[in-house]
Amino acid sequence: MNQAIQVSSFVPPHPVLSLPSSTMLAVVSSSHQSRKPSATRSRRNLIVAGTATRAYGFMLDRECIRHWAPIVYEEIYHAEMPVSDTEDGKATLRASCHMVTIMLPAKIYREFPSIPCLWRRMILFSGGRYLLVLKDNRSTATRTAQLDPEDVEGIRRKLDLGAQRPKWYDVPL
Repeated sequence: MNQAIQVSSFVPPHPVLSLPSSTMLAVVSSSHQSRKPSATRSRRNLIVAGTATRAYGFMLDRECIRHWAPIVYEEIYHAEMPVSDTEDGKATLRASCHMVTIMLPAKIYREFPSIPCLWRRMILFSGGRYLLVLKDNRSTATRTAQLDPEDVEGIRRKLDLGAQRPKWYDVPL
């Protein structure tokens, strides 16, 4: 397996345009850090290229994505999301749900720094479900990343996932 590993600073999610489509980047924390505000904590990450076939995380259903849609809309536009009973409102809801799949991982990775920032967006599964990735199998480092149990529990509570526990899933092709 051909892997490129380099040290870099964490940067916010952005499209990767210069890499082949079969190459996915992962950012793996190089050390476990205590829960300090991000402004006072330096973060060193490893960039890992490769293809994941399995990913470990929380599965979010349509209801969870719809719950986050108005929150994301308000963060982007600093206004309340329009009611979804009009055509414009329905289009806004669809667009906001799509933005949730991009913005929620970054929000979670920022709030819970022991979780490696592996995917720039959630993975779409059948039935409109999405996987929030906590680790994957693209390399030994990403597969064996140690997750702080308090952070995993914090994510579960923040997303209001009830008794759901993270587990391994086959990544759809």
